[in-house]
Amino acid sequence: NQILKGLIHLHDRNIYHGDIKPDNIYLGVNGAVKLLDLGGASLLRKYENPISTNRYAPRDWVLRSDLTISKDVKFDLYELGVTLCELITGKSQLSTRQLENEENRDEAWDEAHTQMIVALKRALSPHHPAHLECILGMLESRYKSAEKARKAWKQATKIDKRAFSE
Repeated sequence: NQILKGLIHLHDRNIYHGDIKPDNIYLGVNGAVKLLDLGGASLLRKYENPISTNRYAPRDWVLRSDLTISKDVKFDLYELGVTLCELITGKSQLSTRQLENEENRDEAWDEAHTQMIVALKRALSPHHPAHLECILGMLESRYKSAEKARKAWKQATKIDKRAFSE
């Protein structure tokens, strides 16, 4: 929820983080969560050779042939979805090394994405089905804004708490 609030703050100013990953999330002593490293952040526009960590980026970014590409809300939410998958399952499904091979890059991404979804479903489906749907929504670009994703996350928390307490 706090990360989504940070994204709302950035997106309201037409700034997109563009490099969301576990290394760029700080958990403070008091439980406050902060997004770090705005070095890859940009205004919403097209630009050349933007910074991002490929293993957290959406498919069209990783497999791009055109180096002029724009980042947007969906880009940040996708990276957050992958980050949450990695934090929940305890492992990354896609390595940078897998993406270096030009010939098999699309197959490597597709396979890793599928494995990530399977691992996430195993981890969340029995006790946290609403949170699972929310993260899948981030990965499938269902949310048009970080605010909509945050509302879905808050609702998922209510639903999963009720289901778990029954």
